[in-house]
Amino acid sequence: MAIVPRDTTTILGIKAAVTGSTLLIAGGMANTSLSFIPNLIKAAQTMPSTRPSMSRLESGRLTPHPDGGNISAAHAAANEGYQMPAKQFVNMSKTAFATQVPPELLSIAASGYLAYHYRQLGASFAGYKWTAVAVLIASIFPFTGALMVPIDHKIAQIGGVEEKPEPYEDAPLDRHAERRNAVEFLRKWNSLNTLRSAIMFVAGGIGLWSLVEE
Repeated sequence: MAIVPRDTTTILGIKAAVTGSTLLIAGGMANTSLSFIPNLIKAAQTMPSTRPSMSRLESGRLTPHPDGGNISAAHAAANEGYQMPAKQFVNMSKTAFATQVPPELLSIAASGYLAYHYRQLGASFAGYKWTAVAVLIASIFPFTGALMVPIDHKIAQIGGVEEKPEPYEDAPLDRHAERRNAVEFLRKWNSLNTLRSAIMFVAGGIGLWSLVEE
């Protein structure tokens, strides 16, 4: 068995950076699933009060009003009830992409380098560990692209951030169905994000194992 020299300061720094970055991203994903998304779901489920005021009632009918009166106000309130959480989700998704993807790519490259480094030194097991870290982090991209990005677009359409396909040109919008869809999509995305954070925690755990053991 080849004697593996102790890690240099540079190698230790790379290992610490990869491990810390991976665990930090995993923690952010977990916080999103445990706190942020449940709050959005709760907000989307809340039915706003749309009862018209008595000043706008006359003989059981809404009094006509130049700006649309309470009907427009009620529709606007109903929209805000589920569209605002959808818009907040889109903002969160954009921020997460900008802040998480660059360090993920750097971590993949650094883990690949560490795997190569240890293989060259004859430390096959250490090389396998860092290969596993690189593969786990890299798996986040097809996982996100295939399963989560389509849901991102659906939520963005509900929030009015993206245009949605209209099956019938004159079909009225079913706001109750839209609300149910918003809640369903947020829940489904949250379940996938929980799994995604678990993958990152496993990758970070392997990195931490290697950092402590080597």
